[in-house]
Amino acid sequence: MPTVKELEKEIEKEKAKIERRERKETLEKELFNLRHKRKLELLKRLKETTIHMGKNAGAMVKKAEKRSKKKRKRKKNISPFGFEY
Repeated sequence: MPTVKELEKEIEKEKAKIERRERKETLEKELFNLRHKRKLELLKRLKETTIHMGKNAGAMVKKAEKRSKKKRKRKKNISPFGFEY
C-alpha cells in the first residue's frame, strides 16, 4: 500500500499536469486570436491601399475576404483541447 507521502507526490504531479495543460490551452487560444486579429488588420490595410488601384481592386478585396471566410468555415475543427480553431 502506498504511503501518504507517495500519494501526496502523485497528487502534486497530477495538479501540475492539469495546470500545464490549462496554461497551454489559454496560450493557444490567445495566439489564435492574435493571428485572426492580424489577418483582419491586413485585410483592412489591403482595402485602403487598393482604393486607388482602379475598379477591379474592390472586387479583388471582396474575393479575398470571401476566400478567407470560406477557409474559416472549413477550418472549424475542434482541437483536442475543446476549442475551435
